[in-house]
Amino acid sequence: MVHRLHKAGLFTIALILFSLPLIGQQAYWILLNDKPDVFNSLPALGPDALQNRFRQGIALDERDYPVSPTYIKTLENEGIEILMQSRWLNAVGAVLTPEKHDAIARLPFVKEIRLPAKSNHIAQASREIATDSSQLFLDQISLLGLTDMHLQGFTGKGVKLALFDNGFVRADSLPGLFPLFANGQVLATRDFVSHETEVFDPCVHCRHGTYVLSILAASMPGYLTGAAPGVSLILLRTENDSSETQQEEMNWVQAAEYADSLGAQIFSTSLGYYDFDDGTNYGGKLDGKTALITQAAQYASEKGIVVVNSAGNNGNSGINAPSDAPGVIAVGAVDRNGTIASFSSRGPTSDGRIKPDIVAMGKTNTYIYPNGSLRTGDGTSFSCPLISGFAACLMQANPQATATQIRDAILQSGDRYSNPDNTYGHGLPSASHAMELLNSSLEASDFGQVSADYRLLAYPNPASGDILLAFQPTLINKTWSVTVLDLTGKTIYRADWEVRGDFGQMKLPNDLSPGRYWVVIADPNSGKASWRAAVVVTE
Repeated sequence: MVHRLHKAGLFTIALILFSLPLIGQQAYWILLNDKPDVFNSLPALGPDALQNRFRQGIALDERDYPVSPTYIKTLENEGIEILMQSRWLNAVGAVLTPEKHDAIARLPFVKEIRLPAKSNHIAQASREIATDSSQLFLDQISLLGLTDMHLQGFTGKGVKLALFDNGFVRADSLPGLFPLFANGQVLATRDFVSHETEVFDPCVHCRHGTYVLSILAASMPGYLTGAAPGVSLILLRTENDSSETQQEEMNWVQAAEYADSLGAQIFSTSLGYYDFDDGTNYGGKLDGKTALITQAAQYASEKGIVVVNSAGNNGNSGINAPSDAPGVIAVGAVDRNGTIASFSSRGPTSDGRIKPDIVAMGKTNTYIYPNGSLRTGDGTSFSCPLISGFAACLMQANPQATATQIRDAILQSGDRYSNPDNTYGHGLPSASHAMELLNSSLEASDFGQVSADYRLLAYPNPASGDILLAFQPTLINKTWSVTVLDLTGKTIYRADWEVRGDFGQMKLPNDLSPGRYWVVIADPNSGKASWRAAVVVTE
């Protein structure tokens, strides 16, 4: 039976169609200076995304709010067709003629205009295998200790993972992947190349995502078991295999922000970016902060998402963006004996940091071909989903852990952690060791002692004007007592607020003098304080 998922989603966003550039036109990033009307809009986050922030104690900031509608309107009045918007980069994508390029660059709110980078296709060899040799798949998960995790019931169940690739041809009709659909594990799909929700038949050669998905989450007992067969999925097509287009970097950023809005906890992406249409490349600028896709991937990691990316198949020629981001887990490839594959990209980053961060099996990996047969292939594309699945199993087993704690545990469990290098990174991680590290770090922290039902965030903090209180979804449609105290304990402000609205946002009085204050939220009936935090008001 063919199972189709035409539309799913916890949060709806508008998609803007890309138009093909005409002669003399080129797609560009237009980077903007600021967001002057940020408080006139709600954060571009659904309930699960807000919950993910609250659970990890991550404050909302300007990157959670849309691009300024005033700036968008001005650009449109200049005759610019907006292709996409990025709240993380505070940028828009647009096709510009040379004349329009110069005119837009002179606008006072435009910071910079840049070319997007093109995707470097992470290709791999493919070999058909006989089913009686398919037990080889056990190596790719047992090298990480995932077979034992699965026996303990940790399969990534309940963890939300966004998978970025070139399409997932026939994934919805393959027996080894059918449980994902029968069990409702595929939460949403989106094609950012063709601008539709269908990702299962975008083109006949869009198979790479199907391979990667099967390594991540297949369930074929005795033939192929994925790294995290219980994980919940957001399937995203960002790459166009029929041509190398500069819009793929824009597609990735747009898809990442969409996945974040749905509350994705892990990103798994087997793509890399390096070149530009004008013949230049990131080259010596893979410093973790220059490439725009690297900036976006780093922002995702700072927003409580575990970002896992293939290091690349460039060997000694180096890694691709966004693997250079400090917060991204860049994954190299080894064979079943733990020996580095010759094609696996070596570091360091251009600023001297060790990359890759970790390795997993990426040579002679078993996966499902779209005709239903099992094949083997090579590539860091195949080691990447093993580590993202590894992270999902750890998250299920340790639901109170933050993304940072999960990332640290993966790296610290590597067999080369005490002596990392730019070939193996921190080595092969161990699930049992990572579990021990997480148990130790969680016992040493008081994070788990804070009730998830009584949390909210103050933004911005410090602030020179309004301070916004954003309430957790479980606190909405209730009345709360809000008190502002100075550091001597004197009450500066007190009011009972009935918290309403999709995101439960309230503003503190904007006439507070510069200084430090305590904001205390209490039940108005019992007077019991539920939450307090320090806020800073600047000049």
